[in-house]
Amino acid sequence: MSISKTRLTKIISTLKKRNKKVCTIHELSLSVGIKEDALKEFFFSFNPLIYFEENFNLLDLLDDLIEEEKAIEEKERSKGVKTKKKLVSIFCVLAMALSMFSATAFAAEPKTVTDAEIISMEKNDFGVDTRATSKGLWY
Repeated sequence: MSISKTRLTKIISTLKKRNKKVCTIHELSLSVGIKEDALKEFFFSFNPLIYFEENFNLLDLLDDLIEEEKAIEEKERSKGVKTKKKLVSIFCVLAMALSMFSATAFAAEPKTVTDAEIISMEKNDFGVDTRATSKGLWY
């Protein structure tokens, strides 16, 4: 079972602050606020005897927990870089699509106009006389 980075950090800081030489699952459960069963499942990967021995000293596992925290941080850093690359590529695709569709949305005529001639249109339903050229629109 994996545990979140924030909970792991909370467990490590609680174990470091302990003045006693022994810290059991029950004591850690009370100070951290995580059920004993969930803690036993997590610590099982570090030492399988955690289920059989009630007074197992968790301070012996402190170095392993710190290494686990560093591994999680490294994994999150590499995951963050991949996510940023995906976001940049998505934004590039969206920008390209918008530029392609904006050219057809603002075109005055379906055919290509080579000269900079002004094409006038009749008044539309709103009573606005619109003019368009091959270089842009004027209202």
